[in-house]
Amino acid sequence: DAPIPAAARPPVGERQPAGPGRIIAGRYKIVDRIGVGGMGTVYLGTHFVLGHRVAVKVLHERFARDPQLKQRFENEARTYGKLSHPNLVSLHDFGNAPDGTLYMVMEYCPGTMLSVLVRERKTLSAPLAVDVITQIAQGLTAAHNGGFVHRDLKPDNVMLMESRPDKYHVKLLDFGIAKN
Repeated sequence: DAPIPAAARPPVGERQPAGPGRIIAGRYKIVDRIGVGGMGTVYLGTHFVLGHRVAVKVLHERFARDPQLKQRFENEARTYGKLSHPNLVSLHDFGNAPDGTLYMVMEYCPGTMLSVLVRERKTLSAPLAVDVITQIAQGLTAAHNGGFVHRDLKPDNVMLMESRPDKYHVKLLDFGIAKN
């Protein structure tokens, strides 16, 4: 990607809606929206210098002035920052952009949500189900060992990244209501 001209960056202090082409914190270019949740929207982004694809979660604008919801978003980032395991999504960056946008930058995990795979297939083979459940349990064990309870485990928060045909690497997502 070529550098973005200065005119494309939002003026300091002026909150711009997130979307394709938006620059977050002067380092991350939003490419496309990949998910929407109760607290925020997740975008596919790229790091300007490194060229890495990342997931950028931005707190919904309607919550930007609510101290409790901002704190909850910050707590989610802290949770990600304290946990490290192959079955948990990892945090790369967190901050408050000059325009007031709270954001967190996480590992981009391209794949299929467990809910989609189950809906498409109707049933999973026993070996596949055991493998997915085992990886979920390993991620939850790491979170619990770190002092956190996920509290929102559901098929929509389980990403399956295909490594071979019918073989997946599981990533647990969305620690937004986790408790420690």
